[in-house]
Amino acid sequence: MFKSKRVKVFVQCAKDEGVHKLAEYLKKNYDNGVQYNKDDDEEGDYDVLDNEEQILLLLKK
Repeated sequence: MFKSKRVKVFVQCAKDEGVHKLAEYLKKNYDNGVQYNKDDDEEGDYDVLDNEEQILLLLKK
């Protein structure tokens, strides 16, 4: 359904833990320098990881 590994992980997290918890993870990571997207449409920190497990680990870091 979703092509993006990042989107798959975020949707699953929202289903499992709720959208508020997903938002908490994203905000905490943003405050710690993890970038969702970079300037000039470069891939963000979640996009450059190899697999969904790594994305989830970064999200919940």
